[in-house]
Amino acid sequence: MEGSARWYERFTGAVREVGRAAAGCTLLDDPDELAVLFDKRLCHAVLHGAGVPVPPSPTSGATAPGVRGWPDVRELLRAHRMPRAFVKLAHGSSASGVLAVETAGPGRVRATTSVERDPQGRLFNSLRVRRCTAEGEIAAIVDALAPDASTSNAGCPRPPSGAGPPTCGSSWSAAGPRTPSYGPAAPP
Repeated sequence: MEGSARWYERFTGAVREVGRAAAGCTLLDDPDELAVLFDKRLCHAVLHGAGVPVPPSPTSGATAPGVRGWPDVRELLRAHRMPRAFVKLAHGSSASGVLAVETAGPGRVRATTSVERDPQGRLFNSLRVRRCTAEGEIAAIVDALAPDASTSNAGCPRPPSGAGPPTCGSSWSAAGPRTPSYGPAAPP
């Protein structure tokens, strides 16, 4: 699956090595800034700190606690009153490793995704969007994504073009929390 933690470590390591080797040259991109651009959690925190409107999230930022698997996702959904969320790789691009998860109380969950598992349990992006309603299958996918620092953000419709930034949605990742923004913020 594209966007793994291993890929990110190797990519940022290679970029930093090029930066060191290019000492005295003008680089088009700073290696540390590229590291932020390829980490959804860190990028969210930097944009928020700069005053850019971003959806609140219970898992963004360098110091956010980690999500270890499906039980943590379920608890975040409950604790932050988020009936819908996107679960995705922190370093993935496009829709690689994304699940749109919806809950409606105990035992009622559904995910829309193109993520599938092969017979050995390895994940791949099939590019075929499907709906999963078996919590065990959803849990297995989330559990497999979690070691790769998966992120999540609460789902809401995108605003029409030109309507300004979205006002709902939140994100969380295996690396840390962000405050939910699906509807009113939950009290602390």
